Amino acid sequence: MSTHPTPASNRVLHKEVSIRAPLPMLWHMWTTEEGLRFVSESSRVNLEPGGDYAWFLDLEPDDAGRRGSEGSTIVSVAALRELAFDWTFSPTTPGLRSAGATTRVTVRFLDRDETATITLTATGWGDGDEWDAGYDYFDRAWDVVLDRCRQVAES
Repeated sequence: MSTHPTPASNRVLHKEVSIRAPLPMLWHMWTTEEGLRFVSESSRVNLEPGGDYAWFLDLEPDDAGRRGSEGSTIVSVAALRELAFDWTFSPTTPGLRSAGATTRVTVRFLDRDETATITLTATGWGDGDEWDAGYDYFDRAWDVVLDRCRQVAES
């Protein structure tokens, strides 16, 4: 199994949410270990290209001892505007997870007066049943993450 998608795959997963909160708060929520508590009780963030970007979930570790997105790394950072990272797969797709397959997730932050908009785009999907399962999983999971971000920021 290839860990990289075939060139023929052009799927893009796109999500967007508007949040009544200041953009610096949302940036903090996505780029710091403290801020990521909205989705993960513990995480590891080294906010520079090549740095760790791992969320640890309240799950039993998999066969390799992982319980989150270990192996995910920062690709690029443009303060208060964009964060891009390579994102690993969940235990729901064990073949992709064990092969070290990733997608590229880009989170963009846009200030709009009293609200901010976050867009999340995931690219780099391969073809095949397990890639389809991974896409379906993250189609739901990123909705949950963005909704949780909105709930916490607006409360």
